[in-house]
Amino acid sequence: MKHMVTDSRIERALFYIEHNLKRDIQLADMADAAGMSKHHFHRLFVKTTGETPARCVARQKIHRAAHDLLIISDAQVIDIAFEYGFSSPAVFTRTFSKLMGKSPTRFRRERMAELGWDQRKRLDRARKKIPARKSIPLRYFPRQVIAVKRCSLDPYDLNATYQSLIAEKPGDVTHAVGIYVEPPSGRLSERAHYVGLDRPAGNEKYGNVFEIPGGYYSFYAASGDIAVQRQKMIAHHQSVIDPSAYEVASTLYFERVPLDLSTSPFDFFATERMVYVMVCRK
Repeated sequence: MKHMVTDSRIERALFYIEHNLKRDIQLADMADAAGMSKHHFHRLFVKTTGETPARCVARQKIHRAAHDLLIISDAQVIDIAFEYGFSSPAVFTRTFSKLMGKSPTRFRRERMAELGWDQRKRLDRARKKIPARKSIPLRYFPRQVIAVKRCSLDPYDLNATYQSLIAEKPGDVTHAVGIYVEPPSGRLSERAHYVGLDRPAGNEKYGNVFEIPGGYYSFYAASGDIAVQRQKMIAHHQSVIDPSAYEVASTLYFERVPLDLSTSPFDFFATERMVYVMVCRK
């Protein structure tokens, strides 16, 4: 996508796409989400985003699948292909190679080497050949439905969005929630995520709501820019989750961000936040 979207109809369509990547998404589904006819939706989508709806869906499916290849250590390419609705591993590999410039297997091998991950060791742990650590930091969250705004990971956009939340928040809300739905790779400034006040969805002026599944989450503290956070997330997976009796249950993760009224303007990168990733027993 060439730039951030401002048309609310296309925002709704993108929100629908990002929530349904494991479904067979048709043009009619996206047009319905935008409240438009298929013809007018297709034309506006291309004009607004610089790509066709079909390419956007394929791109996001492949980016999420690439994330799964790295995070879910024992996932097979064939399983990920079918998980994201591709008709066969061959179609998945062809689409992946076209968008990523290499096959899924090569991408996983080279990216893990770049990140310093030992894939064989991770697979051994996944197969329980290496004794697991007894405990990891865990917190239980009930299911949450939060009203959210979509923004990029561009520094200016992040700070402006959080500043707008501070301006509208009621006195009893102390934190915001940032939800990451795209893999932490590639051009970070183009990766979209969602932010909202840490409270149940109500009568907010913005209409998108995001459901965070209930369950147990491992967590770690983070501060600094998104590139630094990406490295901390990778380190947490490798040094905390992988050697434990737990594994990642969802590639979606979120952070709780304190909204400090004494600091103006708000500085996201100077703020320490807690990042949560859903886990389950191996």
